[in-house]
Amino acid sequence: MPKQLPGAWELVMDSWRLFTANWNQTIKISIWLLYFGLAEFAIYLLSIFTPTAGFLLMPLGLAMGVVSIWISIRLMLATLKLADKKSLGDPAADNSRAWDLFLPLVWIGILEFLIVMGGFLLLIIPGIFLSVALSFSQLILVEKDKRGLEALSASRELVKGRWWSTFWRIVLGSIVFGFAILGIQILVLGIFAVLVGPSNFISLMQSENPDPLFSGTISLLSTILQAATLPLFFSYNVKLYRALQKSE
Repeated sequence: MPKQLPGAWELVMDSWRLFTANWNQTIKISIWLLYFGLAEFAIYLLSIFTPTAGFLLMPLGLAMGVVSIWISIRLMLATLKLADKKSLGDPAADNSRAWDLFLPLVWIGILEFLIVMGGFLLLIIPGIFLSVALSFSQLILVEKDKRGLEALSASRELVKGRWWSTFWRIVLGSIVFGFAILGIQILVLGIFAVLVGPSNFISLMQSENPDPLFSGTISLLSTILQAATLPLFFSYNVKLYRALQKSE
């Protein structure tokens, strides 16, 4: 019989403490997003003088998508260690390890997507059930090197008997941290709106062809916020993952 999981709010607070105590280390990983944000901002500025520069946004977006997956793996590797109060060790080794796990993680993501979508095509409830049951497959790949269907099966076994408890904790974490980040985003955009003028801000937001400098600034602010807060979600996922393991 599985042991009882820690309370949902307790997990939220533990995740917050893990995030704040180690932010100076995890930001060194997620800051790679900022470099792409700055590159995107530069392209927007360049498009003021050379309209065709906008075509560079597509390859940049593809490169950012690839690096975002790599960043996710690096954050999982780091957060698993930090949650266990271990040293991060050699960053170069984790960088190499993240690239080794890149294609296996993409494959797991594809399998998970197909299985969950198949559940949703049958009925909504099977889709929700499968999305929760398989939600730890990527962490299992990163920590235990279980791949493909083996990782998906291990995730389902981990959640087995605690599906409702896991579902509630995933929902609460998403709501709490999602609204917190939304609040910060609204505050940042509000300050920016005051700087450019509220009426001018609304006009630019509603424009079909907004000023490149305005669009680039909005995109850069969004990327900065994402880089700063992304480790928080991994902190929560890892804390819940560890709680499930300890309560087996």
